[in-house]
Amino acid sequence: MLRFILTAIFILCLLCKNLFAQADYSDDATVWIGFNLEKKINKHVFLHLSQQNRITENVSTYGRGNIDFGLTYRFNKNIRLMGDYVYLKRPNPDNSFTNENRLCAALILKKKIGRWDFSYRNMVQMRMKNIYTSEDGKIPKFYERNKVSVKYDLNKFINPYVAFELYYPFYQEKHRGFSKSRSIIGLDYKITKKTDAEVYFLYQQELNAFNQTNRDFVYGLELSHQF
Repeated sequence: MLRFILTAIFILCLLCKNLFAQADYSDDATVWIGFNLEKKINKHVFLHLSQQNRITENVSTYGRGNIDFGLTYRFNKNIRLMGDYVYLKRPNPDNSFTNENRLCAALILKKKIGRWDFSYRNMVQMRMKNIYTSEDGKIPKFYERNKVSVKYDLNKFINPYVAFELYYPFYQEKHRGFSKSRSIIGLDYKITKKTDAEVYFLYQQELNAFNQTNRDFVYGLELSHQF
């Protein structure tokens, strides 16, 4: 447990360093609420369905909803492949909506050492926004997302964790390098053998912004059930 606390403190120190690294920010406090279902087909194949809602503008406005359907193939306890389709809908100030379609493919590597669970996910994501209403809507944009997670099995009910993720856009239309970072600290609580509740705090920051950096301070809740 001491190592987890030290790791969490280290990540929070990195966050504090980022908080004061630039002068011009646009900050937002948001709430993310998600629901996940997973169905075991056999010992290798799992289907999943997820839905998430985001309350933005300092927790005053419904900012986004998305639904995610996909499949995970587990070669063994350490190696997995995942494919996803995501449909996203976001309201605009003029009462119109932004519609976005995403396709994702990911390699997930896991390793358990004692009570520690280590995970690395490399994801390639394709995005297409407003396909039928925008001139460039049918032009896909590709991102690479790298996420590292460390979880500690405190007991059979409680599992605290930390995670860090970086976004890398392939198209690089504005600046070179990573475009977004996410730092997360959370707690996974096992309600029953097949049902979990997860609470977390996520700090998200745009990188290499031209004149203003957007920062999101996210308070999240997710419920997951396997059947």
